[in-house]
Amino acid sequence: MNDIEALRTAVEMEKESLSRYLQFARKTKDVSGKNMFIRLSTDEFSHMEMLNRVLENLMEQKGWIKVEIDKSEVEKVVPKLRESDVKIRTTEGLDELSALETALELEERGIKYYGEQGQRAESDEAKSMYRRLEEMEKAHFDLILAERDYIKNTGFWFGVREFSLEMY
Repeated sequence: MNDIEALRTAVEMEKESLSRYLQFARKTKDVSGKNMFIRLSTDEFSHMEMLNRVLENLMEQKGWIKVEIDKSEVEKVVPKLRESDVKIRTTEGLDELSALETALELEERGIKYYGEQGQRAESDEAKSMYRRLEEMEKAHFDLILAERDYIKNTGFWFGVREFSLEMY
């Protein structure tokens, strides 16, 4: 896969995630859950715009451009959530849980794809961009995982058991 094909694929992945997150936001009844999906879709839209700029530059044979990707609102929230005992209440019911499972799959796919493209990339600008996108998708994954675990009431928070009453 060449650089242009890789970027076109990335743009399509971001479009799909954006579309799905907006659909989930419309269907989610709880305001916190709705806002989470809107934040995620905003990030995906930003990714898509940035990838399109890089793609256009490559198609015009100007080479890779260095892109700065600021921390997203999701990336700012995730560390705070990990440090606190406060859980955000999002959605309830099977439809919302199904949406979160789908969202996890989308983010997992993005993490894997950007990781692979970062390793494959030859230019420093491409490596840096893919690495940064991978980090952002990991933050999205962590937020969605926390939401899913909370709804399922598993006793896990960010994939880690919150507490145990069992004695060893």
